[in-house]
Amino acid sequence: MSLLLNVCGAFLVSVQHFPDPTLQQIYKQEYGCNFTIQPTNSDEKLPLHRTRDVHLFFPTQNTWWPLYSLDHINSKSFDRMLENGIKPGVIIPSTVSWGYYKKLKSAVERGAIPILEYNLANPNHFSSEATLATAFGLRPVAAYVPEGWDPNLLTQPQGTYLIQHTRGVGQLPLPAREIKFNQLTLYVTTTKDHLIVGKQIILNPEENIPLHNIEAPQFGLSWQFNNVHFRSDNQAIHTSIIGYGLIMVSFVFLPIDLILNTRYPNILSTLGSSISWVSLLLGIGLLLLLSISIIRKVRKNGTD
Repeated sequence: MSLLLNVCGAFLVSVQHFPDPTLQQIYKQEYGCNFTIQPTNSDEKLPLHRTRDVHLFFPTQNTWWPLYSLDHINSKSFDRMLENGIKPGVIIPSTVSWGYYKKLKSAVERGAIPILEYNLANPNHFSSEATLATAFGLRPVAAYVPEGWDPNLLTQPQGTYLIQHTRGVGQLPLPAREIKFNQLTLYVTTTKDHLIVGKQIILNPEENIPLHNIEAPQFGLSWQFNNVHFRSDNQAIHTSIIGYGLIMVSFVFLPIDLILNTRYPNILSTLGSSISWVSLLLGIGLLLLLSISIIRKVRKNGTD
């Protein structure tokens, strides 16, 4: 059941649910206003607007940045960006095959910026996906959330998240701003490239979109895998010696994952225990070699 939301006392939008407390705080921070539920029997006559038009009431400098899904990285629009010296984003899906990896790797080598998909249904997989993507040369510097805003994102470490506005489900979009909230930097993502208001990420823009007012978001992404902290920015990956070791080992696991056509978090989830088992087996092997060496030496001295 939908309800009418009074936004800043200026207009109404129809939504499925009242905004969560975090989204209310973000609107208060960026737009300086509150929400109220509009009674159905109210005498106050306010215009009703679509949720995607909310940004029109809070004008600011308009800037945008192109982001492409895997099925659009061979498009004329994508090629046009690169030909004009613009580095667009390319989404790394949460599940990919060897062919997809080759396409993504080629796009990144041409200048595209890797953005890792964040799946709200399986948030625990994100850290292993980010580690493996880094090992394969697709080091993500931001995350893309296709399901839209969710307050549980606040549990993630510091990083940049591109939040898709999921129209058709009565969801209020994030403000069209560069949002600094707690440890996160948030941007709203839309498919409406003809309606650029504020600061937005445009998903799969049309080929003929004007190439002006393009501004890349602030990049940076952190995650924790097997209790090891990773931080990725424009320059490099920053982690501990153990973290670099995990990246190297995950690169070894990559061909196995692709050959078996499994979801790589399943394979990487055993990485920590695998390292422990390898260490144990190496220790046992060295102990056996030492024992054999001692026995041989004792036997040799006994014969002498």
